[in-house]
Amino acid sequence: MKKIAVLISCFNRKNKTIKCLEKLYFQNISDLYDLNTFLVDDGSTDGTSEAVAKLFPRVRIINGDGNLYWNRGMSLAWSSAGYHGHDYYLWLNDDVELFDGALLKLLESYETASVKKPFVLIGSTCDPVSGQVTYGGAKRSDIRFKKLRFNLINPGAELIAADTLNGNIVLVPEYISSNLMGLDPQFSHAMGDTDFGLRATKAGFSMQVAPSYYGTCAHNSVESSYLDEALSKKIRFKKMLSPKGLPLRDWAIFCQRHAGKLWVAYFLWPYLKFLIRR
Repeated sequence: MKKIAVLISCFNRKNKTIKCLEKLYFQNISDLYDLNTFLVDDGSTDGTSEAVAKLFPRVRIINGDGNLYWNRGMSLAWSSAGYHGHDYYLWLNDDVELFDGALLKLLESYETASVKKPFVLIGSTCDPVSGQVTYGGAKRSDIRFKKLRFNLINPGAELIAADTLNGNIVLVPEYISSNLMGLDPQFSHAMGDTDFGLRATKAGFSMQVAPSYYGTCAHNSVESSYLDEALSKKIRFKKMLSPKGLPLRDWAIFCQRHAGKLWVAYFLWPYLKFLIRR
């Protein structure tokens, strides 16, 4: 029996988290796999932990203090599971609703792949209304001076090589987990998944987008974010610098690692562009 550590981080969206776990535990994965779910609840006040403990007693709940955000929550879930000891580590966003049979399909896609192993396998999600791709694997832009622009890949009938990923549905084998030691907790909310994908690629590991779609996940709304033009520019800039925006320290680390010699210019550009625009 192969062991799978399912890694999830959540905060104050109980209904989505419960729906995600329902879809996970309704998967038919036969007796060949053993699921061990590690859920970081980052200080939810809506009763998420209590509901999960009641409905899914096998889920291991790790409590945060409300300051972890997504990436650090996932990093804590991973370190709690251990970087080795499971055959696979499955990242799963709590707003993903897996399709019936998706997990077994993803595992079979990995184990029957003709590409060099080990590799990271990315499951794409689609919008529940339009059916268009929302999250998955990505290719780095070929445009000069667009070094940190990544284009989402539409899944096909076969595996497609990627440069990096969104962390919504991702299958990481134990060998890569133990080599890269999980997500970097220097990133608070975003960028950690893209950083992991780029670090994996740089280390020589293959990134592959699995055929077809594996669940639904709507795009995050821009409402109340720094992209919401209904807000004043002052409020938007404050939100831009917050953990869920483009925080200075996180972005500086990301640019320094992945933008090359011109990383300072890449670092400054989004803030300057925001400030000079009306």
